[in-house]
Amino acid sequence: GYMAKRFIQKNGLLAGESATPTPAGIAGTIPGVVSASVVALRSMPSTEGNTPFGEIKKDAQVFIYFKTGDFYYVQVVESGTKGYAAAKFITASAAVPTGTPVP
Repeated sequence: GYMAKRFIQKNGLLAGESATPTPAGIAGTIPGVVSASVVALRSMPSTEGNTPFGEIKKDAQVFIYFKTGDFYYVQVVESGTKGYAAAKFITASAAVPTGTPVP
């Protein structure tokens, strides 16, 4: 049978595994990677009247919480910063559920 990876604790590496640590996931999120050179991080899922407060660079890892319109609500792994980023510039590792904007 199959079991979710988050329920398994193992000691040592399996054949073919890297010793380089990967960030621990956050329950309910989908891992993703920025595919554009730079993606704006915004407080709302819109570009109109919504100046970016930050940016995420290419190959940065993110945790995706949900999709609303053309945006993902993400948390940047390296900094822990949360915000909205254009979904077309982030490659998700699985299907992302739709949701409602965080107030």
